[in-house]
Order: sequence, then structure tokens, then C-alpha cells
Amino acid sequence: MKRCIWDNCAAIFFSVIAIRASASSAGGQELMFKIPPVKMEVKIENRPISITASGVISKITEKHGQNVFRLELIADLSELQQSITEVLRAQIDRSDRCGERIAIQNANLTPLTPASLVVAKLHFERWTCVKVFGKIDSGPTMLSPSG
Repeated sequence: MKRCIWDNCAAIFFSVIAIRASASSAGGQELMFKIPPVKMEVKIENRPISITASGVISKITEKHGQNVFRLELIADLSELQQSITEVLRAQIDRSDRCGERIAIQNANLTPLTPASLVVAKLHFERWTCVKVFGKIDSGPTMLSPSG
């Protein structure tokens, strides 16, 4: 993608921490900040995609005057999952007269831990241009089957 969508998400997420975080303490031992769900809209190739993010910040340990915290971020990427084919088409599809032609046929985004997997089915052709009698003529030199 041309622009990292997480730049926008991180800015909104951390501003939510500062403004809307609610602290809870159990017996003075555990410190936890719950970050309520925030729905944000990110534009990818002029297509609005809604992402809902929430989280929890909890204190893990304190050693030598240093506090160690754990950040758990929960993001709902279901709208991105539904429109991943269109997003990839906008980024990858091309149709050069003399060169490569790539067409995304379909794509699936599967959530896995700790990342996600995108599987795309595409059609690829490579064309070359030859000058015949002063006129450029294009024709396929290699065709790749769909899949």
C-alpha cells in the first residue's frame, strides 16, 4: 500500500489512551488501563475502510524503579477482509501494451496469529512489442495460465 494505514490508527489509538483511558487497580497491585473501542475510517486507494480498535494496557512488573507495561491491541479488520480483492486490484492490476499485464481475480485475507495471510489468484501475461515496417506491433511472447 502506498501509505501505511497504521500511521493513522496509531495516532488515533494513542490519543484515545491519553484522553479516554480508564484506570483500575485491584488491591493496589495491578494497574490496568482499558481503552474503549474506537471506530476509525482509513482510506486505501480512495476506498474508505472502517476499523474498530480497542485495547488494554497493563502493568507487568516494576524493577529498579522501571515500570514494564504490556499493550494488547484488538482491531476489527472484517471490512478490510471483505474488500481485500478490490484493494489489491487497485494496487497491483496493470495492463501495459508492451510489458506485463496483471489482473487480480480474487483474494482472501485469513487472520492468523501473530499476523495474517493473503492468498490471491491472478492472471499474468507478458507482451513484447516488435517494430515491423516502421509500425509497432504487440503480441504475446509468453502466456501464463490463470491461477
